[in-house]
Amino acid sequence: MDTPSAGSQVNGSVNVAGWTFDNVAVSKVEVLVDNSLAGTANYGLAQPDVAGADPDAPVNVGFEYTLNTIRFANGAHTLGVKVADASGNVALP
Repeated sequence: MDTPSAGSQVNGSVNVAGWTFDNVAVSKVEVLVDNSLAGTANYGLAQPDVAGADPDAPVNVGFEYTLNTIRFANGAHTLGVKVADASGNVALP
């Protein structure tokens, strides 16, 4: 996850974005707040800079989701993603 950065204080609508890929096609990227599903990210966005980190990476590996923080009580929360591939494997990076 590239945004928001770790330890950020956020409010309102927040863009949650990053990239992920697998040796099998990624089928879903879910955004989690406190280990509960907040929503499903839009996956398959162009992310050409990832090739700098991994030359074997395809280009369309980006994801984004708009998180409405008003749904959550004020205070500290844990934000994460859950990635599934077409074979049913799941990762919580």
